[in-house]
Amino acid sequence: MNDTNERSCASRGSVAKCHACGAGCVEGYDAEGVLVRVPARSRWIAATERLPARSGDYLVFLDDYQQSVIVMNGCLDDGDWYWSDDWDRAKYVTHWMPLPAPPTDSK
Repeated sequence: MNDTNERSCASRGSVAKCHACGAGCVEGYDAEGVLVRVPARSRWIAATERLPARSGDYLVFLDDYQQSVIVMNGCLDDGDWYWSDDWDRAKYVTHWMPLPAPPTDSK
């Protein structure tokens, strides 16, 4: 794929096969215009599309007056999903994604 096609495709946030790892990636450009590939498993998932399959901590987007991104604990209990939050923000969760892997370097 030439640079022009790649830039055009990536600017739309398309899912493409990453040449480096062979995984499905979402491509886009950062603030400096550098092409960034993020594993598709790291994309935002609409809460109306599906909820996590397991209890645990997740990165969530809150569509409240601040439009915040926070870590929130989710709980699956007898087939019912609950976002656990002491501040009553769970009603504002519109999207979620798994937490990224921790850093592997010691710096």
